[in-house]
Amino acid sequence: GREIKINTLLDFLGIIFISIGGMCINEISKGCIDFYLCIFSCSFCLLLGITIIYIKYKIRN
Repeated sequence: GREIKINTLLDFLGIIFISIGGMCINEISKGCIDFYLCIFSCSFCLLLGITIIYIKYKIRN
């Protein structure tokens, strides 16, 4: 039971961070006040999302 909840949570978080990163990149194309800060934030969200999903699969195997 508990492992399934953790897996679901990790999937959910991973997907959320990747979507935030994607929306963020979309916003940059429209123009950004502090370009480097935006790039950093987007990359951070994307990397975080990918890392969470990677960790999830590492745990499972």
